[in-house]
Amino acid sequence: MSRKLIALLVAFGALSSAAIAVTVVQSEFGMSDSARSFPTKAEFDQTFSEFVPTSTFDSESAAADREKLRAAGLKRMNSAQFGEE
Repeated sequence: MSRKLIALLVAFGALSSAAIAVTVVQSEFGMSDSARSFPTKAEFDQTFSEFVPTSTFDSESAAADREKLRAAGLKRMNSAQFGEE
């Protein structure tokens, strides 16, 4: 390869990398708190709590599901160990 082609490829690679870095990691220097692209933990928790109910965990259904999974796993292990009967 000629030196000019190598220099062109290196320059193109460096410019492409810089463009991707600027796009992905936008600088927040000098921005006010309201102009930040990422919310703080408190803002995230507040927004998330508006859309998700506070408690969606049902211990009875979780226990039933856990028992079904355990039984299915044991059945699968026994059929693999002893073959299909």
